[in-house]
Amino acid sequence: MSEVLTAKEIKLDFDSKRLPIERIKFVCRFLRLAVADVQVHKTVRKWKPNPRKSDYGWHVRISLEKPLPIYIIGYVQALMGSDWKRECYNFVRIVNLLTRKIDSKIMRENWNVLFNRKYLRRKLASVEEFDHEMTRKLRKELIQT
Repeated sequence: MSEVLTAKEIKLDFDSKRLPIERIKFVCRFLRLAVADVQVHKTVRKWKPNPRKSDYGWHVRISLEKPLPIYIIGYVQALMGSDWKRECYNFVRIVNLLTRKIDSKIMRENWNVLFNRKYLRRKLASVEEFDHEMTRKLRKELIQT
């Protein structure tokens, strides 16, 4: 029997001023996901090559108590509204891993990339800043005590 690739972390990327807490909460409860921890980071733009984009967004990391197959993690991220382009790339990575077109330790460990800083044209474009208040708020909604 072949190995099932699993992960215990959901990584979300939102390019909006508002974090969709109700949507994240609904998906977690509807799918009965046991959440161990949550971290929320604001992504702050340091350099703006495209003036139409918002100045910041959000990165959310949800740690699960039990691992799930990576294709479920990818689907859950899309359901929660994570950036659609990021999830398209993740989908291709998952398919390549599951069909063994690409099978390397690096890819198995890094298929679900969420950068804590981003560079464009050799300039620092954005960085993550831990948000204590939003982390506390989302933990309160997702972690069952």
